[in-house]
Amino acid sequence: MFAQSEPKDWNKKKSFTSNSNSRISKNQRKKPFQKPKRKTKYMFPEWSFDAGFGSTNSFTDIGGKEYSGKNSFVDVQLSTTRLDYTFFFEYRSGTREGYVFAFNIGNISGSDALSPNTSRTERNLSFTNRIYELGFKHKFYFPINIYRNGWYYQEPLQYYLYYGVAYFFHNPKLNDPSGRYTPTKSFSKFQGAIPLGMGIHYTFEKHFRVGFDIGWRFTTTDYLDGFTTDFSKCQDSYAFSSITFGYALSKNKYKKRVNDTKPRFKLKVF
Repeated sequence: MFAQSEPKDWNKKKSFTSNSNSRISKNQRKKPFQKPKRKTKYMFPEWSFDAGFGSTNSFTDIGGKEYSGKNSFVDVQLSTTRLDYTFFFEYRSGTREGYVFAFNIGNISGSDALSPNTSRTERNLSFTNRIYELGFKHKFYFPINIYRNGWYYQEPLQYYLYYGVAYFFHNPKLNDPSGRYTPTKSFSKFQGAIPLGMGIHYTFEKHFRVGFDIGWRFTTTDYLDGFTTDFSKCQDSYAFSSITFGYALSKNKYKKRVNDTKPRFKLKVF
């Protein structure tokens, strides 16, 4: 009997109003699990094109400070710092790895007259050298990942380490107080190097990117300064540090993460 009877309000129409432009109170919004921050969606594969400028320093037999070693940052001669220019493009296949092809131009120099080391000052040699470097780097990123609403998000600020291989051309000009100095041994102007470094970059919502990169190059030559000694125990090296500006391309657009403005879906049972 009860199964055949109808509820009293069966014929009453239920009105459902929906207005996408209507404002929803904060209590009706879907509360996130943390405070809202700006994130960007993962968009891989990604290509980025960057250029920048910075400083170049060398670690050679000529110049340096009071220390006897040359392959150490404490032996850098800051007064001989010169400019470098970098151009590179990067392919990032996923969240953790990136592959970079880079071209760098840098000037290095050193002078014994500027060194507090007595033996170097008495030798009084100096040099200048321009380096043209073409290299490949393999990056390892440390992203902060967040999963929400079916999307993976990453912080706009990214950190990374890298290693690689490089090939460069150089032509040192060595001078002593009496004039131009000619090395006693011949050496190749084309040499190899192993870049090691780290960096950081920030990507804005409209694909623009700014970053900072610092890297050390371990070379296969002891003639970056055009000079060597019988007491030299290791090869010369040089370092680049650059401020970079770039643009990132991907299949989708960067989007700003915002809180959900839709009310929760409630299952109604009659």
